[in-house]
Amino acid sequence: MDAAVEEFIERMGMEAQCEGLARTAARVFAYMVVRGGPCSGDELAEELEISRGGVSMSTRYLESRGLLERTGLPGDQKVYHQMPDDPFGNLVETSLERRRRIRDMTREARLALEAREGGDGDEDLEGAPERLARMEAFYDHVVARMETGLKTWKETDGASPGFGEHHTERNAT
Repeated sequence: MDAAVEEFIERMGMEAQCEGLARTAARVFAYMVVRGGPCSGDELAEELEISRGGVSMSTRYLESRGLLERTGLPGDQKVYHQMPDDPFGNLVETSLERRRRIRDMTREARLALEAREGGDGDEDLEGAPERLARMEAFYDHVVARMETGLKTWKETDGASPGFGEHHTERNAT
């Protein structure tokens, strides 16, 4: 494997791990970004030097997030994996959904505290509704910007044939 590709794959794995994600799944994703077209589990295991079990868990995880899809090749019974047409839009949608959940959770906590009958004697909660409102405003801002960015992406770059064009050609051969 090319040294630059190997470094990219390893760095993506380490970065994902810092974010609390599975390092192996991030390595599979990075490899598939570079590779693009159909790749069997055996190829992934060999190229990335990971177990078949690790490949299976990683590809299932990536498929569930819309970052990888299963395919087949004519005359071949093996399962292959390839990038969907817009994995990056899917990645942002997953991230956006997490931020919406955090924003909504924050709003629920703020409203619950604001609805409390005053005077429970809990000084530790003084100012909590205001801090939660600030956090909620931050996530409102982030969500709005991410939605705008995703919409722009889908109308421009994400709408152009990406990985789909590449792996369709590979499937034909």
